[in-house]
Amino acid sequence: MSCILKINNLYNELTDVDKKIADYINENKKIVSKLSVSELSEKVNVSTASIVRFSRKIGYEGFTELKLELAKDVILEEKQYSYIDKSKDVSVKNTVEKIAIKNSDIINQTVLLNSEEVIKKIVDLIDESKNIYIFGVGGSAIVSLDMQLKLLRINKNAFASLDSHTQLTVSSNLTDSDLVIAISYSGNTREVIKCIENAKLNGSKCVSITKYGVSSISKLSDFNLYVPNVEKNLKEGAISSRIAMLTLIDIIYISLIQNDVCSAEKMLEESRKTIEDMNK
Repeated sequence: MSCILKINNLYNELTDVDKKIADYINENKKIVSKLSVSELSEKVNVSTASIVRFSRKIGYEGFTELKLELAKDVILEEKQYSYIDKSKDVSVKNTVEKIAIKNSDIINQTVLLNSEEVIKKIVDLIDESKNIYIFGVGGSAIVSLDMQLKLLRINKNAFASLDSHTQLTVSSNLTDSDLVIAISYSGNTREVIKCIENAKLNGSKCVSITKYGVSSISKLSDFNLYVPNVEKNLKEGAISSRIAMLTLIDIIYISLIQNDVCSAEKMLEESRKTIEDMNK
């Protein structure tokens, strides 16, 4: 698991001094990855011993190991993902190979960003919830429809809509037996934030799928899943984030099936037969 993700997952359990260190690291990752323990202690105005204790609390042997893992996070954030080559002589073969490699890389990074423990908790929460409401706008709404279809195929009562006004209306009528899944690459989509706020007023739990880091949506959510922060090139559209989000949804879907394989197989077979009957 990445260094920042470890820090964010344990944040609520930290002391005030630890939170002071965590906040500085979150806001200055690139700088901290190049500092010595004494330099960091001076900038944060805490003792070097506090920083060493903080590092161990996060799961590292000391600050040196934390700093090395933090440097990997910085590289991950800064890595450019361009699917488009400005050269006019690029062959279809080169494009195919480039997309295959980059998509594979994005999937691997997505897996590294998310802990098995959090995924397991989310899967159990979906299993226990009466209804699952999936909120997203734009490209994230398309992803939400994919998740809805998968959940419906295994008899989970799931709702998704392309219309944000419909989502807002529905969100105001949720209960504590319902679950919200908020999908937003930026983590700051206004309509989705409002949907979460409406739902939580009535006691609903919330799971988010957002880009890696702290955002308005991740702060509101009970559990967070992350995709790499790689959408640097707007002219390409949301290719990398879509692949990453769909990967997380597939992981959740298959995990739900694994919880009760026999029952799931029967439901999948029934849905397949229903569709086939329509094509006869």
